Amino acid sequence: MSSNTIKKLLLSLIVVGVLASFTARGTFAVFNSSTRNPASIATGSILMTNSVGGGSNCYSDLTAANNNVNTGCTQPFSTTTLYPILSSTAPTPPQTTVAYADITITSAGLPVSTNSTLPATLMLTMPNCDASNNATAGAYLGGGNPCCPGDAFGAGVLPASVGNCPTGSLDFFIQEYTSSAFTTPVSSCLFPVQSSTTCTFLDDTLGQFFGNYHDISHYFSLGSIAAGATRYFRIGVAEPIDDVGNYLQGETATFSLYWHMEQQ
Repeated sequence: MSSNTIKKLLLSLIVVGVLASFTARGTFAVFNSSTRNPASIATGSILMTNSVGGGSNCYSDLTAANNNVNTGCTQPFSTTTLYPILSSTAPTPPQTTVAYADITITSAGLPVSTNSTLPATLMLTMPNCDASNNATAGAYLGGGNPCCPGDAFGAGVLPASVGNCPTGSLDFFIQEYTSSAFTTPVSSCLFPVQSSTTCTFLDDTLGQFFGNYHDISHYFSLGSIAAGATRYFRIGVAEPIDDVGNYLQGETATFSLYWHMEQQ
C-alpha cells in the first residue's frame, strides 16, 4: 500500500473520529429552562340601590345570599286616580291629575357605601301591566284597556307579540335629571324619544312601552352607569289628552317597573 493511500485513510479516520466526538458530546449536552407565572382571578360585583321619592333605599342584595334580586321595593306612585289632561305639557309636580315617581338608582349595595366594582348597562322593563275594572268608580265602565288595547283584558296578560300596542292606552314618559333635586333635565327625553329636552305627554305611550319592553329579552336600555355612580329618573303617567270617549273611565292599570344592571 502506498504512503499516499495510508495518509488518505488516516485522514478519513480522523474526520470520522472528529464527527463521532461531536456526536458524543451532543448526547450529554442536555439543557433545561422553565418560567412560572402565578395568577389568581377574582370576579367583580354589580349591585343596585333603588329609592323612590327620596325614601329608604331598596337594595338588590338584601334578599337571599347569592341572589342579588329584590322584588319588594317601594310602590312608585301615590296618586290613585288620574283625570284627562288638557295639554301635553307635563305640569310641575306635585299634581293630582297625573302620577309622578322620582326614582334614584345607584350602582351600590350593602353594607352601606359598598359600591359596585364593574361598570354596567342600566335597563328597564315593564314585566306586567294588568287591566281591571275599578269597582269604586261607579256604574259606568269605559271598557278600554289602559295597558295594551287590542289584547285580552285582565291580570297577567302580556301583549301577543313584541311591538306597539294599538291606540287607546295611557300616556307615559321617562325623564332623566342631573341630581336629586329633579330640576335640570339631562339631554333629551328618554322615552318616548322627543326632540325637546323636557318630556311631554303623548297618547298611547304606555302601550308602546309595555308592548316593546315587557320581557327579559326586550329591555329598554338607559345607557351605561359607572361603578358607584347615581342616576335620577322621573316617571310620568297621565290619561290621554281630552279623553272625550270615556273609554278608560272606571278602568285600572297596575304595572311594575323592573330595573336591571348588566355588565358591559
